[in-house]
Amino acid sequence: MMEKSGIYKVLYLAGMVLLLTVFSTSSAYAGKAEREAEKARGFYDQGQYTEAVEAYNKALELNPEDPELQYNRAMALYRKGEYTEAEKSFLRAISEKKEKLESRVIYNAGNSKFRAAEVSQKQDPSAAIKTYEEAAKYYERSMELDPEDEDAKYNYEVTVEKIKKLNQQQNQQQDQQQNQQQDDQQQQNQQKNQQQQQKQQDKKDQQDKKDQQDKKDQQDKQDQQDKQDQQDKQDQQDKQDQQDKQDQQDKQDQQDKQDQQDKQDQQDKQDQQDKQDQQDKQDQQDKQDQQGKQDQQDKQDQQDKQDQQGKQDQQDKQ
Repeated sequence: MMEKSGIYKVLYLAGMVLLLTVFSTSSAYAGKAEREAEKARGFYDQGQYTEAVEAYNKALELNPEDPELQYNRAMALYRKGEYTEAEKSFLRAISEKKEKLESRVIYNAGNSKFRAAEVSQKQDPSAAIKTYEEAAKYYERSMELDPEDEDAKYNYEVTVEKIKKLNQQQNQQQDQQQNQQQDDQQQQNQQKNQQQQQKQQDKKDQQDKKDQQDKKDQQDKQDQQDKQDQQDKQDQQDKQDQQDKQDQQDKQDQQDKQDQQDKQDQQDKQDQQDKQDQQDKQDQQDKQDQQGKQDQQDKQDQQDKQDQQGKQDQQDKQ
């Protein structure tokens, strides 16, 4: 892209030539406005574009109708990188009495648009295409005002080529996006089918697991019931065995008690018999003792009678 400078020096930037023009102060400037314009030009030449814009703003406050001040302010804004504000300032610099200036203004407004499009190209290609199209319109208008302006023609061709390439890139991106969307949709469909199949399989597995669990629970319940029945039967048998054992024990105890009673009765009878025998023996002994005593008494009585008889016989003898 071409830019026009004050000495018409051609600068090649990013494949385009920018030919920028900064007007020198003219006799139209008066007093403070002229001094501010000179200061702004000094800042511009030193590359201090922010200070140049501020100085041109002050000059325009003093002389707002001067198109050259607007134009130079636009150039400073352009150099500063504020392309949108530069475009507005270029357009305000248009004067019906200066067609050549108008051509340069329109041309550099196109440059501002071009640079603004470059700035937004990466982030928003669609907006950049529209801005490039606006830049192309500026270059077309500049060529209408100055048909011999080769710079405007060159920049127009570069801009059209930019638009063509960006459209191609966007079409490619759209095709890629469409293909990507189709691939994504296909992948989503596959994932959905897989998910449905997995869901069905999970449902089947879950049902099989449930059936298996139900079968196991039923078997466990049956086993538990069988075990309980067996336990009940065993408990009943144990109870019966215990009862039989108890009955047998009771019978044995009763028999033992009866045997003990019989033995006791027999012992009592024996004791009674022994007592009776002892009593009989005692009675016999007593009877015998009494008989012995009686015999002894009888003997004593007989002895006494014999002694008395003897004594009587003796007396009778005397």
